[in-house]
Amino acid sequence: MKSELNFMIKYKDGSTVNMHDLGVWVESFQIHSPDAERTLMEIPGVSGSRLGASRIKVRKVEIVLQLESDSLLSFDNLKHTIYNTFYSEDEFTIIRDLTPTKEINVIQEGSYDIENITCSDGSAEIELIMLDPFVYSDEKPYTLPNTVQNNGTKETYPKFDLTVNQPITHLDLITKDGYLRIGTPPSIDEVPTEKYQRVLWSECSSLVGWSNLGTVVDGGDATGTLKTNGVRFEAESHGSGTNWHGPAYKTSVPNGPLKDFRVEAIIEQWNTSIVDLIGRIEIYLLDDNNNVIAKMALKDVFPSSSNHMAEVRLGPQGTGKFIINEHGDRAGAWNDFYGMMRIERIGNIWKAYVAKIDKTTREHHTRREVTFIDVENEITSNLAQVQIHLGAQGSHTTAYHAIYDVKVYKINSLTDMEIPYIATDGDKFEIDHNLNRILKNGEPFNNEKDFASKFFALGKGETEIKINPPNVATGVVTFRERSL
Repeated sequence: MKSELNFMIKYKDGSTVNMHDLGVWVESFQIHSPDAERTLMEIPGVSGSRLGASRIKVRKVEIVLQLESDSLLSFDNLKHTIYNTFYSEDEFTIIRDLTPTKEINVIQEGSYDIENITCSDGSAEIELIMLDPFVYSDEKPYTLPNTVQNNGTKETYPKFDLTVNQPITHLDLITKDGYLRIGTPPSIDEVPTEKYQRVLWSECSSLVGWSNLGTVVDGGDATGTLKTNGVRFEAESHGSGTNWHGPAYKTSVPNGPLKDFRVEAIIEQWNTSIVDLIGRIEIYLLDDNNNVIAKMALKDVFPSSSNHMAEVRLGPQGTGKFIINEHGDRAGAWNDFYGMMRIERIGNIWKAYVAKIDKTTREHHTRREVTFIDVENEITSNLAQVQIHLGAQGSHTTAYHAIYDVKVYKINSLTDMEIPYIATDGDKFEIDHNLNRILKNGEPFNNEKDFASKFFALGKGETEIKINPPNVATGVVTFRERSL
């Protein structure tokens, strides 16, 4: 009689494998008991020892599988499939049918003797270790503020997902045993003030406010037209040309011209479905006279390979200075790009930022951030216009590209008695106390954590969680109970 034991493997990339689906039966599954390791301190003249520290060592997991097949060839293939299923450079998760709400994280250790697994026996022994010795429950969500219940045998680390509903200078998460603070509360003499004042926000749902009078196109011509599908700007037509060509639209900056500013755009370009896709997205920052103050661009210019390059340039083509001009940490790192490009200036200090964005989690990754000081004050023109351009090149097949969002901020100078808002209505915070990480709208924000506050754990039993100031944010806290 075949064993009814079964389990599923879940990998880091989200893919899963079920043992029964492979044609493999689970004879036994044993998680070894945890071993404690104690560090003892001896004090001269004092009997016995004092406990210094304690830790739980790694735990072993031993699995015996029964392989079945109707031919020697398929049996041999199955042996190698099992090896590839369990061998991984990263930890993976096992979920057992007997305890479907519990998970363990494991990695292979020890031998897997393929050659000695025979059809007559068909038994394969797998040795794994739990680097993290705890068994985890499903995620438990609670709306906030709330009193939460941790039924595990150990403390656990929560993750908060919060949406701000008004301008704030600080946000506190408070329990009886700890607190975490982002930002700074104002004193009675300080005035909360908007440092980054948004003056333009095009959600690319309408072309109202944009004109097709753009003329500044590096290495080519402004041709063709843009359209919107209600979510993003796309090229309705790139027009024609032997060099770079495509639609170039521009809009005036309200409350401008601006001396200190930030411009950011959410863009997308897919360049790997076939090798010879060519294309570019460019965001020009212009003064009143259509002179180029700066430019951000993402482009693939390689007809025999797929490799996105990101550019951030100060000044016009030919005489300008690139502060970003690269393909990221490796060739192809920014391929099939959906993400943000941003540039800002305060005085003579420029900052540039490029990051891909996960469409599901909204987390920024594969990032590059650069600061440049314009010591000679070469780029001083004020920002009056923004131009967007979607470019094709000659007769090459054009990569799909689009623009989802364009924002312009006026950066206000604050006095000593003014304190900046750190977030406003609609901003989202993810605060992960397991990873010691704060994200604001998917972007790292740990630099705003108050030095004296700490990431904290939730103890066993009940914990009341408060948000301060009250009623400035809504959201949920999730955690996974931990047990040995």
